[in-house]
Amino acid sequence: MKLKVVKKSEKELEMEIVGEGQTLLNPLKEKLIQDDEVEYAQVVADLPTISKSSLFLKTKKETSLDALKKATADLRKETKSFRTAMNKALKEKHA
Repeated sequence: MKLKVVKKSEKELEMEIVGEGQTLLNPLKEKLIQDDEVEYAQVVADLPTISKSSLFLKTKKETSLDALKKATADLRKETKSFRTAMNKALKEKHA
């Protein structure tokens, strides 16, 4: 995965992401728009066959970078929680 910051200010962030499709970016966008401090979050893919997308983010009070960090941390926690539950269920199934 390759990230390129296209535009960055305190309240706005535009990044180009190469090598990742909607599988990673859509959950990130969903986390961002659940944040009351986020005014706008959108992922735009150039072409469905090319794994090159752009993330657009605009915040109200907190910085765009803080909102992005918070969203990625939330996703990490959810993924860890899912993995723990999955492992437990698999152990119970084979016990």
